[in-house]
Amino acid sequence: MTRAGHSIMTSCFSPSSEDSAMHRRRRGTVQGVLVAMSAVILAGCASTRCAPGRTQVDSELHSRVAQGLGPAACGETSIPDDVLLDDGVTADEAVAVALWNNSAFNATLAQLGMARGDLLQAGLLRNPQFQILLPGGSKQLEWALFLPVDALLLRETRLDMSEREVCRVAKQLVQNGLDVVRDTRVAHADLAFAVDRAALANEAVDVRKRIADLTRKQLDAGDISELEGTTARIDYLRAQADAAGLQHAVAQAEARLKQLMSIGAWQTGLQPIADDPHSNTFNYELQALIDEATSCRPDLRAASFAVEAAKKRSDLSRWQWLRFDLVADANSGGAGNSNFGPGFRFDIPMFDRNQGGILTADWSVNQAVQNYNAVRDQVVMEVQTAYSQSQQAAANLAIGTR
Repeated sequence: MTRAGHSIMTSCFSPSSEDSAMHRRRRGTVQGVLVAMSAVILAGCASTRCAPGRTQVDSELHSRVAQGLGPAACGETSIPDDVLLDDGVTADEAVAVALWNNSAFNATLAQLGMARGDLLQAGLLRNPQFQILLPGGSKQLEWALFLPVDALLLRETRLDMSEREVCRVAKQLVQNGLDVVRDTRVAHADLAFAVDRAALANEAVDVRKRIADLTRKQLDAGDISELEGTTARIDYLRAQADAAGLQHAVAQAEARLKQLMSIGAWQTGLQPIADDPHSNTFNYELQALIDEATSCRPDLRAASFAVEAAKKRSDLSRWQWLRFDLVADANSGGAGNSNFGPGFRFDIPMFDRNQGGILTADWSVNQAVQNYNAVRDQVVMEVQTAYSQSQQAAANLAIGTR
């Protein structure tokens, strides 16, 4: 009786084969959940992709114009060591100072840092959510952990989109730098031209003064009429007025150049050192220039990156409604035991499938393509205009040297 009773009690309290299998499955489930959690956490902490930065912009400007960016100082005017403004400024020196200090250009450089921040953010996952329900009365303690699986699934697409946006910003910044170089060279040439015109105007004043003095003596001697003497006097006064106006033109051209170089507080006047007009012979075919511009212009490359980013954004918009969470749920159970099990939580796209966002994203692709075409047409027009202007300038120079 005692043995039977002992045998029965032993069978009641020893785990059966079914219970052992259930515990093994539960342990396997827990391990699977832990592995999934580790994968999600590691993906959320993974480093983002490489993207162009300030160094790449500086390198590309060096390869194009042999000048680059200055130190990343905020609001401080810095002059390159090989530039001395007191003995006159060449076009290359003006370009070097402008790339280092031009305030508008340096302000746009901040866009690259912001785009890189967006790229870093695109690689991060949403934080897991932990939910805990406290016990009360007969209610058990419950907790649940939600891991955002959809963010992991869409992470690569977000990174692709952000990476292309960083590339677009970098190319646009290179173009902005080239625009600064162009504007600075034009402003330097305008200042040199204004100085030469002012010098010629002063010589004209001296000539008109001598003519006016000579006609006055002839008038006093009775050799000419009073009308001829008055005409010479008017020509002299007009030459003086023209010379005074050209002096103001020099001041305005100098202010423009200082503004581009961001040295407006520079008290000393800039003395432009003009380039030799015969040093830059221009022998290029128009179509070759157009082909090179459409393949190398940074603003056109930036527009192409914008198209690619818009397409990635359109692809991502198809899945913006997606929300899929991996759930780890547990409660205290009864008699001091705890129950644990995995689960899923997801949205049912019954009503909102991001229809408006998809339409907006599709039209943004159309806008990006049209913008690319507009930039391409602008590039072709600028090359054609610059080519025609260079031909005209060469013809004028040939006439002047006859």
